Amino acid sequence: MTDKLVDEILSLNDELFHLSILKYTNGYLVSVSEGKEPTLGSISLSLKQSNLVNTTIITPSLFSPMVPQLVSELASESSNGIGISSVYLTKDLKPDTAISIIEIIKSHLKKL
Repeated sequence: MTDKLVDEILSLNDELFHLSILKYTNGYLVSVSEGKEPTLGSISLSLKQSNLVNTTIITPSLFSPMVPQLVSELASESSNGIGISSVYLTKDLKPDTAISIIEIIKSHLKKL
């Protein structure tokens, strides 16, 4: 892992997810894909201005629609700038799996 990139495979509850986080000077690009391969999915864009985070859903998700929004808002809040998320899912996430993914992303954002 470089100081501006995370690229790893997560194994959670017998499911695999590909996680990529790319740090820019003014934000983060976070990608979560079901399976081992990175795949583009629903896209959310968040922007932090003052103490507000505004989010636009560019491509909506059919499954677990709050996850892409939460990921982009978390990235925006962590960077005090722009957060872009791509989340590719083929089915709804179990709540504990979604929480684990969010917690892993949070821990990486703190380190970057």
